[in-house]
Amino acid sequence: MIEQISNALTFLAFYTASGVGKTGLTVTVDVRRGSTSVISDGAVTEVGGGLYSYALASGSVTSEALYTAVFKTSDSTVDQKHLPALWTVGTAGVENLNDPIGDKLDASAYTAPLGAAATAAAVLDAAAADYNDAGSIGQKINAAGAASDPLLNDVPGSYAAGTAGYQLGRIGSAEVGVTAPVAAASGRVTLYQGKDYADADGTALEWTSSSTLDLTGASVTFDAAGEQFAAAVTGSAGAWTITVDLTAAETAALAVGVYPYEVVAELSPSGRTPPPLVTGTLEVRGER
Repeated sequence: MIEQISNALTFLAFYTASGVGKTGLTVTVDVRRGSTSVISDGAVTEVGGGLYSYALASGSVTSEALYTAVFKTSDSTVDQKHLPALWTVGTAGVENLNDPIGDKLDASAYTAPLGAAATAAAVLDAAAADYNDAGSIGQKINAAGAASDPLLNDVPGSYAAGTAGYQLGRIGSAEVGVTAPVAAASGRVTLYQGKDYADADGTALEWTSSSTLDLTGASVTFDAAGEQFAAAVTGSAGAWTITVDLTAAETAALAVGVYPYEVVAELSPSGRTPPPLVTGTLEVRGER
């Protein structure tokens, strides 16, 4: 066995009689450091089952050498009266095992580790594109960087109804967004007698509603000036588009004036009529 200088050494010996561990023996030990006697007839401790031990104090382990112990007994019943034990101390630089590993490497094969500042610089200067494998932390950081400014995202875009992105997209339009001939700011509708207002021409009356009602299959109408006009509904809950086409004959039948209007729905299949989806003012002007 191998040990370092100034560490205690424990020698062991196992006595047998007829092949079985022999107990109750009186055993002494002689210890040598190389050829130099260190202990003569030292008292041995019985461990048990035929095993005996002797501890050489650390103060006696003073130099590199082979430390040999000979356990001795005068009992004639044992298979062998003298038993040897051996320790190797300090060979091949064992006493230096606690030294820095860098001191044991060839200088050309050793690279000192980076300090804190150099490590930080290496991380911060790394090219993000080189660390973008699917599922890696690098990919997550890259993805977070690409989305670092949410105000650059389109709203409401693909944001679902009820999310902050969706609500941001509705700022400025309140509950209803409108396009010509419906005034965007007020929802006021202006029509000219005898004119066509067709979706195919981009001139139809159109509102967008954030109502969460299920308008699928509903009967929706534009009610104004004592008349009722059918409306088409597309989209989904929270993002409905309501469109009304008017023919020249229909607008010619409207009297010049200003009227309140409502866009109302009769739900299917319940037949219930909720509050108006849109309300506003209709102005009918003379034919030009």
